[in-house]
Amino acid sequence: MIKPNRTAWMALPALLTPVTAMAAEGGAEGDPMKLYYMEMLWTTLLFLIFAAILGFVVWPKILGALQSREQKLEGDLVGAEKARAEADEALATYKAQIAEAQKEAQSVVAEARKSAEQAAAKIKADTEAEIAQMKERAQAEIASAKDAALSEVYAQTAELSTQIAGRILQREINAADQQQLVSDSLAELTQAGV
Repeated sequence: MIKPNRTAWMALPALLTPVTAMAAEGGAEGDPMKLYYMEMLWTTLLFLIFAAILGFVVWPKILGALQSREQKLEGDLVGAEKARAEADEALATYKAQIAEAQKEAQSVVAEARKSAEQAAAKIKADTEAEIAQMKERAQAEIASAKDAALSEVYAQTAELSTQIAGRILQREINAADQQQLVSDSLAELTQAGV
């Protein structure tokens, strides 16, 4: 808001002088088209003085205020543009960091998945190998037990056969004869594929 200064208030009575002079001369009774050159001269002179005062005193202040406001607005616009550019740059950096973090996370997940698959494959292979070993041991134990059982069955069969043969022959076979008969019987049974 423009504050009126002292000079403007002092010029106000001078501006009103032609109006009061015209009323004092009986301007209302006189010819309205009559020109009063002296009043026109004073009015023009006062207008020029008032315009000069406005031009040299008031106008530079108004112009200075407008220019300072314009400079402030331009500074604010430049600052806002700079802040927007910095924000865009920070956003781009943030997005790049997020993308990099996502790539690293995917890499870690893929590596963990690969490690888990390798561990599962190793555990499966170890388990299969252990099962195969257990199966082989079981088969070996079964074969050994079968051989032991067959040997016992052969021995009992030989002894029983010897006893039956001894009864038939009515004589006793000594231990050496019995051992010879067992060996011969085992050989025959083995060749027969029992």
